[in-house]
Amino acid sequence: MVFAHRGANIKNIGALVTDVKGVLFNNYVNQIRSASTFANNVVAVLQEREQEEKFCFELFFTDHSLGGWLAQITAFTTEYLEEKEGTFLKKWKRE
Repeated sequence: MVFAHRGANIKNIGALVTDVKGVLFNNYVNQIRSASTFANNVVAVLQEREQEEKFCFELFFTDHSLGGWLAQITAFTTEYLEEKEGTFLKKWKRE
């Protein structure tokens, strides 16, 4: 599964300001929740199918600029966090 996040849209000033707030000033912006929630939902479905149909999948996250920033965040959240009632919490791995 490849997650390709779109980079900044320089023609949309409002979006560009939000992108700068997030990337340059390391602030929470709504794109983080949106991208992370989407990626975690897709992974949950793939994991269900993996159990039912006995196949394997790999995740790849890519892009540049704002998209690269979101790719790093979603890669982290899908590996180390899980969403519970709208909040991302640390995954507890059973061994």
